[in-house]
Amino acid sequence: MTLDYLPQEHAMKDSSKTKETLLLTQFTLDNAPDAVYWMEPDGRFLYVNETACRTLGYTREELLSMGVRDIDPSLPDGVPPEMVEATKKSGSGRVETEHRTKDGRFIPVEVMVSFIEYDGKEYHCSFVRDITERKRTEEYLHKVHDELEVRVKERTSKLIEEIAERKSAEGALKEAEEKFRTIFESSSDAISIIGESGVIDFNNAALQMMGYSSREGLLGTNPSDWSPPLQPDGRDSTEAAKYEVAKAFKEGGNLF
Repeated sequence: MTLDYLPQEHAMKDSSKTKETLLLTQFTLDNAPDAVYWMEPDGRFLYVNETACRTLGYTREELLSMGVRDIDPSLPDGVPPEMVEATKKSGSGRVETEHRTKDGRFIPVEVMVSFIEYDGKEYHCSFVRDITERKRTEEYLHKVHDELEVRVKERTSKLIEEIAERKSAEGALKEAEEKFRTIFESSSDAISIIGESGVIDFNNAALQMMGYSSREGLLGTNPSDWSPPLQPDGRDSTEAAKYEVAKAFKEGGNLF
């Protein structure tokens, strides 16, 4: 009698454990964070979980009387045969689409679909995730990217204009310098440019008038170096030259 009882007890324990596992699996699917749909190959729903009902706004009974054609506007005739065959061949697939809610709103979703064959029958199982926030983030990033591209193009265009203006100004300055140099060198009047340290530039007429044989001899000299010791008014030429040059720097010009 004991020998007969032990197999029955083990069988009852195994049956209880299997039932518990099935209930846990059912509970997990019913409460999964993503929407879950079991479908016939043509797209008719055989099972939907709580998230699917809550997301689309239908009761479970309503959804089980519907199919994928009723919620996916991209599949008005249900799942086409070529899509069914592609899923069967690969075993699974991923697609982004939109699902229509009961109140007419459209929700962007990511669908992971798997093909399963059980007890001689074919099924499709889809896990559907609401990607509204992801799409909003993508749209924001695209907007920022586009705005940045516009700013870069505007800045690049402005830089090109600035470079063109600078080159034009540099060309005009070079042309003006060349004209000045031509006038400066060809003048019959003696012209010298004097800085704080003495003569820094002069033309040929100045070189000849001062009686210097080379340019190096005249560079760095001061007006007092070309003058007699005393000026007609009796002032010392060196002091007079310093005074008159300082006055020219201060007032922007001086005739002496």
